[in-house]
This record gives sequence, structure tokens and C-alpha cells, in this order.
Amino acid sequence: MRNCLNNKIGGIDNRGSHFYLALYWAQALAKALTEIEEKIVQEQIAEQGKPVDMGGYFHPDFSKVAEAMRPSAPLKGFIDRVLRRVGFEYKSRLGEISSGLFCFKSI
Repeated sequence: MRNCLNNKIGGIDNRGSHFYLALYWAQALAKALTEIEEKIVQEQIAEQGKPVDMGGYFHPDFSKVAEAMRPSAPLKGFIDRVLRRVGFEYKSRLGEISSGLFCFKSI
């Protein structure tokens, strides 16, 4: 322990501050999402049972699939704002799908 550069062993260092930054972001996002939860749930339930044109079974049109998987306008807006805020832009791309329906690239 004597070889540690920090004179105050046992305190929060940069690693701890990163944890708290992530925690505060998560809490703020959860609070914002909770405020629109009822509307999101109602819109998603309303879309159940309706046929969805995906543009094909084996070679679907990913823009149609992305639209079908995100039926709630408030949720769509929330996700778009968060991604823009943290510096990401997403685009659905035919043949270049990662992380489900979206490709992410840093801007």
C-alpha cells in the first residue's frame, strides 16, 4: 500500500468518480423515461396484432423493420435525443446491421 501514489488510501479516485457519473446519468435517464412510460406502453400495446410489412422474410427491408420495432413516437424521440446528446448518430443499413437493428458510429 505504501507504493500507491494517492496519499489517502481508501478514498474515491477517478475510477469511483466514473461510476458515480454513470450512476447519475442512469438515474436521470430513468426519471425522464418514467415520465413518459404510460404513453409508451399504450402505444406499444396498440400496435400488437397488426400485420407488419418487413419487405421480405429472408431479406427484410431494415428501415421497415426499424420502424415496426419502434412504434412509440415518445420513445423514438427519447432515444434520438439521448443518442444525439452523447454524440452518436444511428442509421439502419441494409446488410450492415449490428446491435440489433441499428449501426452506431461516432460523430
